[in-house]
Amino acid sequence: MSAPRQPSAVSPDGPARDAAALRVEYQGVLDPMAAALQDEDVDACAAHFALPVRVSNMDGTLRADSCEDLHGLLADHIAACRRHGIVRIAMTCEAARIDRSGCLEGCHLTRVSRQNTSQTEAAHSRLVMKQDAGRWKILRLETGLDRDIWQMRPDRYMPVEGRTLSDAQFMAHTILQGVLNVTTLHVMNGDAEGFAGNAVFPIFVQSRKGRYTIDGIDALREDMALYREEFRIHSVDDVYRPIKSAEFVGTDKISGTCTTYILSRGRLVVDPYESAVTLQRGPEGRWRITSIMHGLGHLDWKPPGAGS
Repeated sequence: MSAPRQPSAVSPDGPARDAAALRVEYQGVLDPMAAALQDEDVDACAAHFALPVRVSNMDGTLRADSCEDLHGLLADHIAACRRHGIVRIAMTCEAARIDRSGCLEGCHLTRVSRQNTSQTEAAHSRLVMKQDAGRWKILRLETGLDRDIWQMRPDRYMPVEGRTLSDAQFMAHTILQGVLNVTTLHVMNGDAEGFAGNAVFPIFVQSRKGRYTIDGIDALREDMALYREEFRIHSVDDVYRPIKSAEFVGTDKISGTCTTYILSRGRLVVDPYESAVTLQRGPEGRWRITSIMHGLGHLDWKPPGAGS
């Protein structure tokens, strides 16, 4: 699960960075931060952040402008974990990249274990970090954890205007946004295997080629290569997919829609388009993409406003 990510761009002109090496760098921040949260050490946890900090979920954003604000935000989170009986926190980076400004952006899966149960709960989150005295420090955290675990304090809270979500809608929005965030990073990195870990074959797709299925990893690599070539030709450096709607269909399926913005240096490459996405929950509890249905005109690569 995750909050709707804010755009950040990878420079197509900059040196390529190995995706696996970037995941290691990102993981190097996650491990000590998870240990600090488990130890309920606010100071140690705060050392991984750089002010000002923004923490977001599907409801809105908290901003911490001072050390006092940051310590209060983290203390609230730790207290909520204690109240909910969380005894173990594990974070695993799934995808990472460097943006044009030199920030490290990535998505990770947070697993929490509660007292008196063998089950774990998983949520996708996203971090954006900058270099500070040779260390990566967090500027932005878009969390997929439950509302009750990352609580939005009224004195520092900026709600999303016009959005009112029930608990079920909040969870569906959060899960879908998280899966889209991590798969978008995999597409930007050209990582078909990473994308496949968040999908169920066959994947049903509607695109400019019409309706077709992606039956396995080889077909996924071919499909992703087409995107990557178009991205290269048009100097695409960011793809941004905020959720418009999401609903549970039964207990193990989510159906939703998003708007896709394809950008080059902050400018639209094509007009934004809408897509419908379906997720299925597997027996291990992980949510994966089963179908992606893009609107008409998907990736026809006409300039914005050019029409048909």
